Amino acid sequence: MKRPLAHLAWASVACLSMLANPLSASAQRAPEPEDRNPSRRSEQVTLTVIKAKALTKFDRKIRFTKRHRPDFYLITRASGHRGRTRRKNNQDNPTFNHKVVVKPTKSSSGLVFNIQLLDSDIGKDDQADISPDRRKRDLSVVYTFRTGKISLFGQRQPVLGRVGEVITVKGDAKKNRASLTFKINHTGR
Repeated sequence: MKRPLAHLAWASVACLSMLANPLSASAQRAPEPEDRNPSRRSEQVTLTVIKAKALTKFDRKIRFTKRHRPDFYLITRASGHRGRTRRKNNQDNPTFNHKVVVKPTKSSSGLVFNIQLLDSDIGKDDQADISPDRRKRDLSVVYTFRTGKISLFGQRQPVLGRVGEVITVKGDAKKNRASLTFKINHTGR
């Protein structure tokens, strides 16, 4: 009976000493390799969607109410980051100030941002047309690091703007058309 208690005491002392001492060198994590370009580590690109504005009616008018106004919300995508805003009820001109922050990789020369503006309805939500491109309703823009230019994705369109500028784009559809104001900032370059 004394031997098992003695073994138990030694085992508990061994466990306590393992907890008190740091892990051995073989069990510790290897340090992650440092980025050779220290400025790239602190770089970040921020897309800020400032506001939207309904340019056409989205829902039928209900007399003596404001329920015909759109209930806008945003969905944004950039380099695997997905963001969504809360719904802005019954507002033709909502202010979002929604930010998406992306840290660029060493090998990338630019970033693609995709923005969708939707009107929340019972059943299926309506997508607002915010793209100047006739074939699309959502807005896809490319920000090129080297030049600082912001342009439409996949087209040889004129430049929409430059980094740091406030840019407003308008859709060209006859139904569910809206405008969107945004800017892209690049810090730590």
